[in-house]
Formats: sequence, C-alpha cells, structure tokens
Amino acid sequence: MTRARRLRIALISIAAAALAVAGWYGWWLLAGGLLQRSLDDWSRAERAGGGSVSIGALELGGFPFALRAETRAVAVSRSDGSGWRTPLLVAEAPLWWVSALRLRLSGAQEIRLPDGEEIIASGGEGRVSLGGAAGFTAARLVLSDVAVQPGGPVIDRLELSAGLPARPPADGSETGLTLAVSAERLHLTGAQAAGQPLGPLVERLAFDVRVQGAPPSAAPASLTRWSRSGGSLLIDGAHLRWGPVTVDTAGALELDRDLQPAGTLNTEVAGFGPAVEALAAAGWIRAKDVHTVKAVLAGLSPRGAGGPPTVKLPVSLHDRFVHVGPFRLMPLPALVWLGDQRMPNQSTEAAPAIRQ
Repeated sequence: MTRARRLRIALISIAAAALAVAGWYGWWLLAGGLLQRSLDDWSRAERAGGGSVSIGALELGGFPFALRAETRAVAVSRSDGSGWRTPLLVAEAPLWWVSALRLRLSGAQEIRLPDGEEIIASGGEGRVSLGGAAGFTAARLVLSDVAVQPGGPVIDRLELSAGLPARPPADGSETGLTLAVSAERLHLTGAQAAGQPLGPLVERLAFDVRVQGAPPSAAPASLTRWSRSGGSLLIDGAHLRWGPVTVDTAGALELDRDLQPAGTLNTEVAGFGPAVEALAAAGWIRAKDVHTVKAVLAGLSPRGAGGPPTVKLPVSLHDRFVHVGPFRLMPLPALVWLGDQRMPNQSTEAAPAIRQ
C-alpha cells in the first residue's frame, strides 16, 4: 500500500470518527432540548390547572454517555393549595433512553398538602417516565427522615408512586390515576401518641389505589362532578402492621351526596387476641367483655389455616359510621373539603355517639 493511499485511509477514518462524534453530540443536544420541552409541557399543564412551576436555569452535562440536568430552586404550587419546593434537583438518564429519568433531591424537601399540613424530608431519590398529557406517565419518589408538621408523625422512609394514562379518562369506567404509598416505621408524636393502646410506633402502612375517572381537585364542585360521572376509589390493597395487629383490606369507596366516603371493604385481621387485651388495658373495651369479644373473633377465625389466628370481616362505611357486618362500630369525622365549602346537609359537627 502506497504512502498516499495510507494517508487517504487515515483521513477518511478521522473524518468518519469526527462525523460520528458530531452526530452523537448533536443527539445529546437534541436530548437536552427534549428534556427542556418536557419541563415546559409540565409547566404549561400546571398553569392550565391554576398552578405554577418555577424552575431555575437548566445546566446540562454527562456527555458522552448520559444526559445530566441540574437545576436549583424548584417550586411547584397547585390550585388546591398543595406544593413542593427543593433547593437542588438533579436528573440523569442514559442518552439512548432520555425519557426515563433518575432523580436526586438534595437539601430539605418541603411538600405542602391541600389541608395546610407540610411534609419536611431530608432528601430523596426517584424515577420519572416523561410523556403523556401531564408531562409524565409514571413517577416514583423515596423520601427519608420525613416529618409531618404541625404535630404529625415522623416517618423513617416514605415511598410514593403514581401513574397516569396517556390520555385523560372519559368517565368513571377508566382509570385516571394509580397511586401507591408505603410508610415504614411511622412514629406517632405528641397528642397522637398519648393513650394509643397499640403503642406509638406503626411498623408499616401501605396502600395501592386506583382513581376511576379524571382525578378531581379537593374543591367540592370538582368532587361532585367526579362523583356524578361515576368516579370512585378502588383499593387494590391496603396493609397495616401496628403492634401485634396486622390488617389487610381491599374494596371500593365512593362519595355520598354529602361528599363523605362510602363503600365496602373486605378486611382480614391477624393478632386480634393481644390487640383486644391492649384495648382493654387502655379502657377501650370493658374488662368483663374481653372474653366475649375474643371468643366471637376466634369463632370467626378459619380453622387449621396455620400461623396466627385471623378473622375476615366485611367492613362498610356509610352515614359517617364504620359498620362491621350488621353492627355499627364507630363514628367517622366529617370531611370538610377545600375552602371549608359544604354541600347541602354536610355538617362539620362531630358524629353522634356509638349506638349501644
């Protein structure tokens, strides 16, 4: 091979490599533009719903194998009064799949709930799948050292997951939102912990639900429209482990004409023996009734199943009371929605005493 031919091959190789690098860099810039466009879509969607999104300048990095975006002072406010603030948000994704973002949240996370309570966390991490009308189709967030203020519980680990369909649901027959929440080691504080017969520590509280129909806001008018269009809350599974008691339940809830929860839950309770004794020790059950209550529950427990005794109970909510089978068990506090606006016949007074 002549020297001129070797030189020509070398020049062609260098040019091809330069074109490949330029093309890859161009794709990196395009991916950054797609990410910025997704953030803009999210901001527009929030503004359309009466909220706002404030995001600092987006700094891109991670070339050549990843897209890394960093922004400071992110603040989200929604029309229902909820919101979120973080001093630093870092999102990263492989360059060949930029719609699947890994998130890192640094500094104090401030989450404001519609009822005015605030959740403060020391930091977190998560994942987001971009797309859809709302700007994302799935999201997962894990927070640590979580405190609910004022006077709420402290949670060692809180995990939140949400999913949205590609298009809004037409009515209550279609799912508009999936939501999963898991709280590990929930420490009750202050007045909440005082007098709790099962102790101040809830080992685990978790639930998986589906909102049927377009998710409403916390305003009564929005909730009424949602309810009348067939909206409901499907509880695929809920789990509570508190002291000796384990509770698993599933079912469906809707709103009655007063915008109060109503529905039926199939519930299974394990560890009811020690729980009854704890309730009696705290004065929640009369001492002379302990044997009767435990005997009735044991009679409802399946035989020969192995493990701790369990009892399956049909639990229903209606008329602001919890019912177990035909028995009215305990009152429910009235839910007062955003703005303290009440529908006709909706009262904020305490529910009447339990019927003897």
